[in-house]
Amino acid sequence: MCSSTPPASLARAITLAGVVAAVAAGVAAGTPQVTPPAGGTIDTVAVEGTIDAVSPGTGSLSVKTTDGTTQFFRLLEKVFVHGKTGTDDELSGLQRGMRVVVHYAGSGGSVTVQEIDRLDGGGLEVTEGHVASIDRARGEIKVRLDDNRTETLKLSNRVSRNVGRDTKPDTRVIVYYTNIKGVKEVHYFKTK
Repeated sequence: MCSSTPPASLARAITLAGVVAAVAAGVAAGTPQVTPPAGGTIDTVAVEGTIDAVSPGTGSLSVKTTDGTTQFFRLLEKVFVHGKTGTDDELSGLQRGMRVVVHYAGSGGSVTVQEIDRLDGGGLEVTEGHVASIDRARGEIKVRLDDNRTETLKLSNRVSRNVGRDTKPDTRVIVYYTNIKGVKEVHYFKTK
């Protein structure tokens, strides 16, 4: 006699295979996978671009990224905006056409913007050179300047975790930083 329902162990195996296939399909389709790093926080992503629209009243921002896409952000929490003024006054002062880097965590409808760095003339200070070393555990980057001096800069927490992961020694970089009381803290860097 043949039963139409499979034994319990076979049913569990089929269910498990279905779950594994669904997860694999999501990964293969490019579904973002966000995993908590050491310390229990979610890594942030940095996206560079130009402000397309900003609305402090509604807490929204759209940025045309360097790859040509437009990303929309709803700002749910206090957002720090860094520039040469040294103020962290949320969105005031941001205007259409400004070059910025938006640091955010999450994906889809649960994106949280944590920081916006201005890269234009009124924004962060900038230096160029070649990477001598990056020590993420100590939160430092050493940059060899064009005059052969080496400068050590502190990495902000967001940068130390994820920005420039593939950057190798001797790579030419542009470094954006704040300089508060002689402490140079890197908020963003990129290869040139």
